[in-house]
Amino acid sequence: MSNHKIYVTIKTTQIDNINWGAENILEGKDTLRYSLDDSEFIIKWSEGVNTPPSVLAIPSEDKSELMSHSEALTLMATPEWTDPNPPA
Repeated sequence: MSNHKIYVTIKTTQIDNINWGAENILEGKDTLRYSLDDSEFIIKWSEGVNTPPSVLAIPSEDKSELMSHSEALTLMATPEWTDPNPPA
């Protein structure tokens, strides 16, 4: 079964510019996944709906290109997003 969602990373400095709950973003501030250095977070919305307006308003230098589910999984597996030596 495929995951039909669109993903984007956004710099944490832009977190208060997202219109949480008023748009079709599928999480809230309390459920975000952050990079290990807390400089970015990732959000998602359903494929086939418009990109949330508050995401569109983020400057391009502060967000990634849109990603598919598999691209987001690949990113999350990198050392910047997943500790290669998690605590025991």
